[in-house]
Amino acid sequence: MQTHKNLYIIKIKFYKWERGLLSGYIKVLDLQKKCIINYSFKINSIPISLATDKIKK
Repeated sequence: MQTHKNLYIIKIKFYKWERGLLSGYIKVLDLQKKCIINYSFKINSIPISLATDKIKK
């Protein structure tokens, strides 16, 4: 496994919440390669109504 000491997160953006699926991207600065990388992701998560119900109780 390779470790990255020269990677810095610049921005994390969430842009869609649909049917419990959260989409977004992470913008990362790579000092070793001298470039900016965008990683997009999708996360399965619990519906927001369930999350707020648990907080209220």
